Amino acid sequence: MEKSDITRKKFSFSLTIDDIFILFGILMNGISIVIGFILGFTIASLFLLLCEIILVGMYILKML
Repeated sequence: MEKSDITRKKFSFSLTIDDIFILFGILMNGISIVIGFILGFTIASLFLLLCEIILVGMYILKML
C-alpha cells in the first residue's frame, strides 16, 4: 500500500528579502526596547514597543 502524496511532501519554508528585512526590523526594535528600558528612557521605550507591536502585526498579516 502506497503512502499518499500529502505524507510524502516535506515541509519547506523559504524567506524572501521582505521577510528578512521585517524580521531584522523586529529584532533591532526589540533590542532598542530592552536598552531603552535599562537606561531609563521610558517614553521612548513605550513608543518603540508600540512600533514593535505594529511590525509584528504587519508581518502576521503579510503571512496570511
